Amino acid sequence: MSRAVVRVAAVLAAASVAAATAGPARAAAEEWTRIPCTSGGIDQAVVSPDGERLTLAWHLDCAASPDVPGATFGHGLYPRKGEAVAPGQGMEPYAVTAPTLFADTATLPPGEDLGICVVTDHDVRIACVRIVREAPGRTIATPLPTGDPLVDRPVRFVPKDNEGGGTCGGCW
Repeated sequence: MSRAVVRVAAVLAAASVAAATAGPARAAAEEWTRIPCTSGGIDQAVVSPDGERLTLAWHLDCAASPDVPGATFGHGLYPRKGEAVAPGQGMEPYAVTAPTLFADTATLPPGEDLGICVVTDHDVRIACVRIVREAPGRTIATPLPTGDPLVDRPVRFVPKDNEGGGTCGGCW
């Protein structure tokens, strides 16, 4: 083989390596850090008089683990149709000592009826409520068993930096 052919081959090889490794720098995708937590409950589920907002208060019988810093829990949204998600913006850290308490009021996502559960892992539902829109301005929240077919499926964690985390900015 001539030197020219060897040089061309070397240049092409170097160019293909550079092209394969070049690209914009990206931050690592946000992960959901979890600890085993399987008990707790929803203490309050109140829909606003206009049927647009939901106040949820719950407790977990778990606390932060020094072995797993940054562990979080949150809520899962279970639409009747489509994928169940755990939005990254809804994740909260565990309390230093048990119980871990949480309460928030947020807008209900638009659309059909859905389930909302306290989740500590992709397939661990602590407690759930069913949101039913009976008529415009008339929405009710009722307890829902964690094994009900509406919610008996894993959630997909959607990081905060992924187009809003799967729900609108101030929504459940």
